[in-house]
Amino acid sequence: MILNVLALSLMLSSSLAAQEGAAKLEPLDAIYEAAVAKKDDAAIESAFKARRFEVINLVDGYLEGWLSNVEGSAKEKAADPQVLMDRALDAAARGDKALGGDGYTRYAKAWKNWTPEQQKQFRKGQEEYQAGRGLQKEKKLADAKARYEASLALAAPLGDLWGEAQAHQSLGDLAFGEEKFDVAIEHHKKGKAIFGSIRHQGAFRSYRALANAYEKKGDLKAARKELEEMVSVATEAKLPHATIGPVHKDLARVCRALGDEDAAKAHEAKVNG
Repeated sequence: MILNVLALSLMLSSSLAAQEGAAKLEPLDAIYEAAVAKKDDAAIESAFKARRFEVINLVDGYLEGWLSNVEGSAKEKAADPQVLMDRALDAAARGDKALGGDGYTRYAKAWKNWTPEQQKQFRKGQEEYQAGRGLQKEKKLADAKARYEASLALAAPLGDLWGEAQAHQSLGDLAFGEEKFDVAIEHHKKGKAIFGSIRHQGAFRSYRALANAYEKKGDLKAARKELEEMVSVATEAKLPHATIGPVHKDLARVCRALGDEDAAKAHEAKVNG
């Protein structure tokens, strides 16, 4: 049986934290700001390429700091909130240049262009999502679904890519629980694509969920494809083998079920590194 989606999410978070702790990495915002002060573009590009799945957290941190200052709710007051927005836009542009695509820039510019009413809409979307999570924990699944749908309806028109993706994922999980696998696949495809566009580690959750759903449908070729892509992206993200190994184990089983014994053995050889 393919690993549980929530278990995978927790495993990814803990393994990334352990990886960073072991390496004692300097915070990316400190590296970025020091390099900006020195006008060292090469250092920024190098850091972004090496830590590509952290760039969205850097950009989002500046955006959240900017908005909370604009709203007056910030614990740490900025002398000039516009500086935070400028950093977000600059980091986003540099991230897109270093890593390709335009996801970071689209995300940051969306925040910049929100009206005060749209800012409130964004916060309402966050509230709806958190309410959905609470209701899901209480097993009030119909109510949770309504809240996630409300969150998605609020996030999507704003260009809130993060909010949009996480709402799709939660709706996909609920659909999977109801054995509505086609619906689950539809939501997790969107979650994977959106999170993938901003290189958010949440994309791994959707890779796993899609593999689960395809296997439940009996489409082992599609499940294999998702797992193979997950290995590729996880390797690119330099996740520890403790995270990638279980995916090879699942691939070995799926490949064997498909009659590809050579591939099965190759994946088995990689389970333990």
